[in-house]
Amino acid sequence: PAGEIRKGLSRHLEGVLAESGERGARSKTITVLCRMWCEDGSIVDPLRHEAIHLRQEVQARDHVWLHTGLAIATYPFFLSAMETLGRLLRLQGDVSLQEATRRICERWGDRERVVRSARHVIQSVRDWCLLDAGPRKGVYVAPKPRQQPSTELAVWLIRAVLFGARRDVAPLDEILQSPALFPFDLSITPHQLRQ
Repeated sequence: PAGEIRKGLSRHLEGVLAESGERGARSKTITVLCRMWCEDGSIVDPLRHEAIHLRQEVQARDHVWLHTGLAIATYPFFLSAMETLGRLLRLQGDVSLQEATRRICERWGDRERVVRSARHVIQSVRDWCLLDAGPRKGVYVAPKPRQQPSTELAVWLIRAVLFGARRDVAPLDEILQSPALFPFDLSITPHQLRQ
């Protein structure tokens, strides 16, 4: 039903995003969403399946946990950009679009596509209310971290970070301190994780 999902998303986004030319904003957005949420036979499929189940279990305001986790698991670039934002926020308390883009380009190459993709990630993170406007134009601060709605969702997000980093295991403290998780307040113990 990926074709049906694409058609439904196209109808839903019709008045929101323009579709000019063969690959307009709407088509690109639909492609990104389908890569995140639709099964494709990849190693991320079990995580997607769990996300669909969890989406029905958590309140709508907490769906951003799932969306962010799937973006991290599906797109290594998204994980890298989130880590960059998180590091800069920890170091200085705010982050400018220009500085974040420069740091991302240092890692991924200073090409127009990287610059554009970095801006798209930052725009998405802002749209998801995971960054707030800062004291000056083009500068952002982190809002208060979102409280963990359930242990199950926290474990799922930890797994999403592992998937995104293409790792099977990592120390729990390392994952909990990941700068990519700056929008979320994870409080989980090793005992809870083992269960």
